[in-house]
Amino acid sequence: MNNMKKTIKLTENDLIRIVEKVLSEQLNVGQNFNAGQNAGQNAGQQARQVVNTAVNKGVQNVKQAAGQVLQGGKEIVVKIGNATFTVLIYGTAMVFLLGKGVYKVSQAVGNAILKFLSATGKATVSAAKSVGSATMTGLKNAGIAIEKGAQFVGQQLNSLKDNGIGVVKWMINKFKQFGTIAWGKVLLAASAVKEWGGALMGWIKQQYSSIANQLGVAWDDAVSGAKKIGQKVASTVGNAVNTVKNTASNIANNVSNAAGNAFGAIQGFLSEFFERFYGFEGNNTLSIVSESRKYNGLTIL
Repeated sequence: MNNMKKTIKLTENDLIRIVEKVLSEQLNVGQNFNAGQNAGQNAGQQARQVVNTAVNKGVQNVKQAAGQVLQGGKEIVVKIGNATFTVLIYGTAMVFLLGKGVYKVSQAVGNAILKFLSATGKATVSAAKSVGSATMTGLKNAGIAIEKGAQFVGQQLNSLKDNGIGVVKWMINKFKQFGTIAWGKVLLAASAVKEWGGALMGWIKQQYSSIANQLGVAWDDAVSGAKKIGQKVASTVGNAVNTVKNTASNIANNVSNAAGNAFGAIQGFLSEFFERFYGFEGNNTLSIVSESRKYNGLTIL
């Protein structure tokens, strides 16, 4: 069987038509591609706009929520020697920002702490001011969801476990930096504060016993004297200061000579401390803070 090739003859017109058809098809493909590309780009831009709008709205919501938190409270900056911390007053919650933690205390204990620190003359208490960025960062780092707004933050802070006793211990221990005698004075003063004295008496006694030999006054004599001075001052605030000082002298004379001499160095501090502590007239945190500032820089330790 013979294979025969068929010869096809094309005229010039035929070639022209073929070339025009190929060019037309390529043009249509290019136009379709461009149309598809433009449609895809437009869809992408629209999707991006939707996402950007959602993101921007989310950012605005977070900023608004954080702004509510900023406006919802007041902060107080306290300095004890080389230790600085912030107290946040937020609605009914009072929290201490210590290091990376946030610790709630009752209003009674918190106010007593502020009065106590001011009365020692070794702490400075700032005015109450708007919540700052450092405090906001501290709350966020401690797990407080500030981006959820003021009401939610208030609920979170109020739901925290009460850490009043732990905060008081932390505060008292900060006075170690001023030396043994100063720390002993603060321990004795702390033992007479009703807001925590009962709950912390065992711990305070343990701390005092570790330095009793250096102070030269046994715990029982020292704490008895501190309590009596505190009670006397509390009942005679506003009266002649000499009455309080005479009471302190009598207490010192009732112990041994060695202990009396040592306690004599402490009694002046206790007299002035309790005069200050019980001399506060304010019954809320903001008024207490306002009064506290008059003792800033007045050292009695």
